Amino acid sequence: MYSELTALARVVGANGIRIIDRKVLKVIVSFVTDMKEVLSSNEEVLERLTSSYKSEAECNSCLASLSGVDSFFSKAVALGAALQFRALMYEGLGRATQQLTPLVYNNVYAFTQQYPPNFAFDPAFKVCSRLVRSVRTHE
Repeated sequence: MYSELTALARVVGANGIRIIDRKVLKVIVSFVTDMKEVLSSNEEVLERLTSSYKSEAECNSCLASLSGVDSFFSKAVALGAALQFRALMYEGLGRATQQLTPLVYNNVYAFTQQYPPNFAFDPAFKVCSRLVRSVRTHE
């Protein structure tokens, strides 16, 4: 499944995947910034909508006065696609690592099973977190 992304990870390696990830993150930031602009331009209408959601006529008038809705939803769909691509890309990296260096992959996977989830932000596990990110083991 998704052999193209696994092949990409085999060709460019973990560092290449990181470079691609940085570019994808820049695209994601631009989508989020554009979406934030649409929301801030409609802030008054959205606040009015939250206070008058019980009245159908008032809701309809608020919804009709929203601007940039099409742009917002197209950016939201593109954002979801970029996030999904990023997740699949790292999944491909994990599969490539597992195929090319099964011993390393299995040891890192066994290592991650010894610690609770979300230890990545604990300073005591900084080196461990870096190792797991480089191999990207998933259950």
